[in-house]
Amino acid sequence: MQKEVLHVEPEKSEVSANRGRDSRIAIQGELGSNSHMAALAMPVGRAAYEIVPCALSAEVFERIVAGDVDGAVLPIENSLHGSVAEH
Repeated sequence: MQKEVLHVEPEKSEVSANRGRDSRIAIQGELGSNSHMAALAMPVGRAAYEIVPCALSAEVFERIVAGDVDGAVLPIENSLHGSVAEH
Protein backbone atom coordinates (compact mmCIF):
# COMPACT_ATOMS: atom_id res chain seq x y z
CA MET A 1 0.00 0.00 0.00
CA GLN A 2 1.40 3.40 -0.98
CA LYS A 3 1.35 6.12 1.68
CA GLU A 4 0.06 9.59 0.87
CA VAL A 5 1.73 12.74 2.14
CA LEU A 6 -0.24 15.94 2.54
CA HIS A 7 1.70 18.89 1.17
CA VAL A 8 0.22 22.28 1.97
CA GLU A 9 1.38 25.22 -0.13
CA PRO A 10 1.31 28.70 1.44
CA GLU A 11 -0.55 31.57 -0.18
CA LYS A 12 1.59 33.70 -2.50
CA SER A 13 1.45 36.62 -0.06
CA GLU A 14 2.88 34.40 2.68
CA VAL A 15 5.68 33.22 0.41
CA SER A 16 6.63 36.83 -0.29
CA ALA A 17 6.58 37.66 3.42
CA ASN A 18 8.85 34.70 4.19
CA ARG A 19 11.62 35.58 1.71
CA GLY A 20 14.96 36.03 3.33
CA ARG A 21 14.64 32.97 5.54
CA ASP A 22 14.69 29.26 4.89
CA SER A 23 11.36 27.56 4.31
CA ARG A 24 9.87 25.97 7.40
CA ILE A 25 8.01 22.64 7.27
CA ALA A 26 5.93 21.58 10.27
CA ILE A 27 5.71 17.88 11.06
CA GLN A 28 3.54 16.00 13.51
CA GLY A 29 6.02 14.01 15.54
CA GLU A 30 9.62 14.11 16.63
CA LEU A 31 12.77 14.51 14.59
CA GLY A 32 13.60 11.06 13.24
CA SER A 33 9.93 10.06 12.89
CA ASN A 34 8.36 8.89 9.64
CA SER A 35 6.85 12.37 9.20
CA HIS A 36 10.35 13.81 9.47
CA MET A 37 11.69 11.39 6.86
CA ALA A 38 8.79 12.24 4.53
CA ALA A 39 9.44 15.97 4.97
CA LEU A 40 13.10 15.49 4.09
CA ALA A 41 12.03 13.75 0.87
CA MET A 42 9.66 16.58 -0.19
CA PRO A 43 10.67 18.68 -3.18
CA VAL A 44 9.97 22.11 -1.65
CA GLY A 45 11.53 24.10 -4.47
CA ARG A 46 14.01 25.91 -2.25
CA ALA A 47 17.61 25.11 -1.36
CA ALA A 48 17.14 24.80 2.40
CA TYR A 49 14.30 24.32 4.81
CA GLU A 50 13.86 23.93 8.54
CA ILE A 51 11.84 21.11 10.09
CA VAL A 52 9.51 22.27 12.87
CA PRO A 53 8.41 19.31 15.03
CA CYS A 54 4.95 19.57 16.64
CA ALA A 55 3.50 17.29 19.31
CA LEU A 56 -0.07 17.37 17.97
CA SER A 57 -1.69 17.63 14.54
CA ALA A 58 -3.67 20.63 15.82
CA GLU A 59 -0.39 22.45 16.48
CA VAL A 60 0.71 21.78 12.87
CA PHE A 61 -2.52 23.35 11.57
CA GLU A 62 -2.21 26.30 13.97
CA ARG A 63 1.29 27.02 12.65
CA ILE A 64 0.03 26.87 9.05
CA VAL A 65 -2.86 29.25 9.73
CA ALA A 66 -0.58 31.65 11.63
CA GLY A 67 1.91 31.66 8.74
CA ASP A 68 4.72 30.36 10.95
CA VAL A 69 5.50 27.56 8.47
CA ASP A 70 5.43 27.20 4.70
CA GLY A 71 4.17 23.61 4.53
CA ALA A 72 3.40 20.54 6.60
CA VAL A 73 3.62 16.77 6.77
CA LEU A 74 1.04 14.86 8.79
CA PRO A 75 0.67 11.09 9.15
CA ILE A 76 -2.70 9.65 8.21
CA GLU A 77 -1.97 5.97 8.67
CA ASN A 78 0.51 3.85 10.60
CA SER A 79 1.50 0.63 8.85
CA LEU A 80 1.63 -1.22 12.19
CA HIS A 81 -1.40 0.24 13.97
CA GLY A 82 -3.78 1.59 11.30
CA SER A 83 -5.23 5.10 11.22
CA VAL A 84 -3.52 7.80 13.22
CA ALA A 85 -5.72 9.32 15.91
CA GLU A 86 -4.86 12.40 17.93
CA HIS A 87 -3.31 11.57 21.29
